[in-house]
Amino acid sequence: PDVLRTHIEYLSEFYCFVSVDELAAMSDPRGFAAVTFDDGYRCVFDETMPLLESLGVPFTVFLNSGNFEGAVFWRDKVRLISSLGLIAEFEAFMDGIDSAVDERFYRYTKSPRNNSEVVDRQLDLFLESQCLEVRGSGYCVTSLEELPDSAYVNYGNHSHRHYVLSSLLSTEQNLEIKNTKNWLDKLPAEKCSDI
Repeated sequence: PDVLRTHIEYLSEFYCFVSVDELAAMSDPRGFAAVTFDDGYRCVFDETMPLLESLGVPFTVFLNSGNFEGAVFWRDKVRLISSLGLIAEFEAFMDGIDSAVDERFYRYTKSPRNNSEVVDRQLDLFLESQCLEVRGSGYCVTSLEELPDSAYVNYGNHSHRHYVLSSLLSTEQNLEIKNTKNWLDKLPAEKCSDI
């Protein structure tokens, strides 16, 4: 928070902070800036929100609605496999994932050349075959009720399961966006970003 305070105070000398929706609607956004955060991490609300409120800075948090349904980010599954030293075993197991796009496990699992749904399904199948259960990190909010109702925060759509959207078919992309929109529609309209 102290580093963020320093950055915001410095940037305030050159920019007026507005919501991301206001910034996007401006015909000439020079001199304006917006603050956004992805994924709905609890620390944004616990540590960052009080600071931004005290400085009068609006911000938008882009949420993944899969968290509200108990889904685990695919990247947490990748981290588990990596931390347990099971990358070679996963690579021998996986089907339909091109590891040649990058030599690093984490990088090729998020490559747009690999369909994120396929990657996620293969991660689940592998973890099940290893009798491993992965839990969410606990770092993100998991219900709409946990979202603060501050005048300074709005909420936006960051897809349902945090997949690499460019890796998906257009119907899959639409579903990822629609699922989160359905959750956001439960919030008051003035709390939701149109971006």
